[in-house]
Amino acid sequence: GRPGMVNYSRVGSVSTGTLATLSFQSSTGLELTPVNYKGAAQSTAAVASGEVQLTFTSLATTLPLIRHAIDHAVPLIAICRGAQEVNVALGGTLHQLVHEVPGRRDHRSPKTSDIDVNYAPAHEIEIVEGGLLHRLIGARTATVNSLHAQGVDQLAPRARIEAVADDGQIEAFSVPDAPAFALALQWHPEHRALDNPVSMKMFDAFAEACRARAERRLRGPMRVAAE
Repeated sequence: GRPGMVNYSRVGSVSTGTLATLSFQSSTGLELTPVNYKGAAQSTAAVASGEVQLTFTSLATTLPLIRHAIDHAVPLIAICRGAQEVNVALGGTLHQLVHEVPGRRDHRSPKTSDIDVNYAPAHEIEIVEGGLLHRLIGARTATVNSLHAQGVDQLAPRARIEAVADDGQIEAFSVPDAPAFALALQWHPEHRALDNPVSMKMFDAFAEACRARAERRLRGPMRVAAE
């Protein structure tokens, strides 16, 4: 249906959890543009290519859905592009090209036919002491892959930094006032997750939050039936 016709309450009521990751735009090379969060003018080329229309249309659905999930206790884990969308959905902004920001490394991946090369460990992150991520994995550093051109610039007011790269780029953030689990990661922990203890600790925490939500939703109808 049309973005304006989405029933977010209905979607949220039947959802146990939300995994926000690669979207149609990023899979086709289209990116979140400043018009999505600042109202900046777009280039003629972007308009002619249909980029602006596509970005507006799909994000008119995904951004409100992200906000609804966070505000209505639907557990959320966001990966790479998904993390960027969460930041924008909550009022943050992005670097359009991180590698062009003074002092930043090139966070893009190699472009090879070998997925393990593309998703190989790329750099270290420093994890904020006492934060959600620190509590989950029990370490202050980790090594992660890197496959992004865009990245968080101004962090959303509701978000809290959980980890940064060695060049200062934000790599993870949480949403402290969310009533359920909400963690956004700029890297791809799903790649060979079963072989990565750090990834498994995060996904186990997300799964536990989803199970808890499912149990709460199940108890409601059971109480009604018992009455």
